[in-house]
Amino acid sequence: MTRGSRFPIPRIEAWVNEGESIRMSERGRIIATLVLGQANETSENGPLKPDIMWRLRETWPGSKAPKFWPI
Repeated sequence: MTRGSRFPIPRIEAWVNEGESIRMSERGRIIATLVLGQANETSENGPLKPDIMWRLRETWPGSKAPKFWPI
């Protein structure tokens, strides 16, 4: 939720849930567009988790993972 917003959040949330996209402007410039988000992908064991080891290998190729990280 946005705190201290001058926009009526419950009304905007209802519009977005109905499928409308809302453009927020400031001084005549569009600063944000609100659209209904998509559901997150899930597996049979719950939400998908990031592949930390892949990111480690991409960031530091050729290095070994510390002993305390499961491979």
